[in-house]
Amino acid sequence: MRRYSQRNNLTTLSEINITPLLESSMNVVIPSSGTKNPPINTAHVQTVSIDRADTVRFNSQVMDL
Repeated sequence: MRRYSQRNNLTTLSEINITPLLESSMNVVIPSSGTKNPPINTAHVQTVSIDRADTVRFNSQVMDL
């Protein structure tokens, strides 16, 4: 283990900073305007997802990159 000097004393690094590399989801903020939005037609909704194994799905169908 690496030792770091601190005021002429050698101390061992006792803490490891681990930062998450992947987020499980993200929030998307869509700008709004003054006009009313029409109701969402679920037949027109499409989804894209990527899992931890880098599998890409478009509307639940696995897609090749």
